[in-house]
Amino acid sequence: HLVSYPLCYVQEIFKKFRSLHNAIMMLLNILNKLDTHLSSSEQHSELAWESTVEVAIILRMLTAHWFGDVFPFIEVPSGIKPQLAFRTLPDECDTLEKAKDHMDSVIAEYNTPTLIYVVSANARFPQVEGFLIYTSGSVTSAKTMGFQMKSSNLKPCKDMDTNVINGGAVLIRGYDIEEDRQEPKCGWNYMTSEQVRDFLGNSLLLAMPRHWL
Repeated sequence: HLVSYPLCYVQEIFKKFRSLHNAIMMLLNILNKLDTHLSSSEQHSELAWESTVEVAIILRMLTAHWFGDVFPFIEVPSGIKPQLAFRTLPDECDTLEKAKDHMDSVIAEYNTPTLIYVVSANARFPQVEGFLIYTSGSVTSAKTMGFQMKSSNLKPCKDMDTNVINGGAVLIRGYDIEEDRQEPKCGWNYMTSEQVRDFLGNSLLLAMPRHWL
């Protein structure tokens, strides 16, 4: 069936998305990458899983922005509808310490509640794939958390220095290994397979590696 909307309704829809241009463009780019991975021999590769998690993070950010939902693994006060921002660390930020200095300068640009998604342009950036930051408008009260996604049962080999990344880091993978939860590396939170399923939601569940389902 063909569904048509009056132009006045379409205008309101576009108004809703206008302030989220960067989020929508990033989401479309990642979805294109995910589609490529899922339709090729890379269907269950590390790259496909990384793209899946990136899509889930951005969808959760959009949900928090529109509805004030609590974000899964970084502290956003209930009922707050944060603005969204997307940034890339420059190549010279190749350590956690340099990344923190740069992110502090980014945080200082925002004086209202904001969720900031930060990825590195450096493929060899240590320990994490990217960061999520929640700021209520102050550098001193901002919470920063790193995230790492693995499509294997490998665990982080180093502690996360919470003096540098104050929210620690989360490992987003589907393996539910009891010993991981009992003895995680300091500063790390390992998501269980059940938590990962909840995080992905029904729309992305089929992109989860089949041996985790």
